[in-house]
Amino acid sequence: MSQGQGPQDDLAVHSPELTEIGNEAYELRTGLTEPTRLADESTDSAARALSNASMETADALTHTRERFEDKVRMLKNNCRYLEEHLGVTVASHASDEADIVTGIRQAAATGGPAGHELTPQARFLETFGIGEASPAPHPTVPAGGLNEDIINI
Repeated sequence: MSQGQGPQDDLAVHSPELTEIGNEAYELRTGLTEPTRLADESTDSAARALSNASMETADALTHTRERFEDKVRMLKNNCRYLEEHLGVTVASHASDEADIVTGIRQAAATGGPAGHELTPQARFLETFGIGEASPAPHPTVPAGGLNEDIINI
């Protein structure tokens, strides 16, 4: 945060960004299939040739291929998890946003949430169709606690 500015939302992520990350995870996951298959075939062929030549490195190469397959499988599973999780997150947040907007519209149409009266200014604005109506503020307790001389309303 630079001097003279308010806090920055440096950790904010928006739906299009989440969707793009999910798409990248999908592309990585599906893009690994063919190169991995080719690497497995080449490595198996090399391991057989080494084994036929009585080279001790054949077992090491086979072990390396197995480890590689495990790592690729884990990476693909993690990519699938990211795709699915981010897809659900984007859809869930869109649904939550729609619910919030509906709630705000209903509250505005009925004069505010139950138990809240509109301020005279908001009532005036609502009457003449200017701006959005907002509920009257709630009474608050000062930070130092209640004091008979000081009550914010």
